[in-house]
Amino acid sequence: MIKQTDLYDTKKIGMRIKSIRNSFGCTMEKFGQLIGGASKTAVNNWEHGSRMPSKEKLELIAIIGRTSISWILYGDFNDYIHSLLKTDSKPYKHMKKFYSGSAEATSFEFYESASQEVKQEIIDNLFEEINENEWCYEDAPHIMDCFVMILTRYTQERELSRNLPIELRKPLHQLKERGLTRGEIKRTLRLIEDYLSS
Repeated sequence: MIKQTDLYDTKKIGMRIKSIRNSFGCTMEKFGQLIGGASKTAVNNWEHGSRMPSKEKLELIAIIGRTSISWILYGDFNDYIHSLLKTDSKPYKHMKKFYSGSAEATSFEFYESASQEVKQEIIDNLFEEINENEWCYEDAPHIMDCFVMILTRYTQERELSRNLPIELRKPLHQLKERGLTRGEIKRTLRLIEDYLSS
C-alpha cells in the first residue's frame, strides 16, 4: 500500500506556505520567528519543497494562516485528487514505480496512452467511489489503491471486449452510451447473469 507521505507534492506545499507568509508581508526570517523560531534557511527549504516542516510547525503555520493542515498539505480536495492522476506528477510517478513489476504495471501504460475521454471516465468512476465511501484527504492511499483497481478493471475490460463477438459489442456500446452509474451497471450485469443461469 502506498503511504500518505508518498502522495505529498512538496513543491505545492511550499507554494501554499509561501502564500501564507506573503499574506502577512513577512520576510522568511520574521515568519520563522512567528512559528516558533524556525530559521530563515528552514523556511526557504519549506517554500522550495526541499524539506517539510515538522507536525508542530505545520500546526502553527495553519493557525497563523487561519487554515487547516490538510489544506497546507493538499490544497483543494478535488484539485489534489486530479493532480495525483496527472502522469507527470511526482505522486503518480511514485505510484507507478511502486507497482512496477506487478500485474498492475500494464494498467499504467493503458492509462497513459488512453484518450482524454477514457481518462475522464476513469476519473469520474474514481470520484464515484470517493463520494460513496466519503473519503477525504487522509484516505489518499486508499483512493490511489482504488484508482489502480479501476485501471486494472478497465484494462481487463478492454482485453475482454476485443475478444467479444461483434453481435455483443454493439449492445454493450449502446449501454455504455446511456451513461449508467456503476450501481446501475452492477444491477444490469446481475440481471443478465440471472437470466443466463436460469
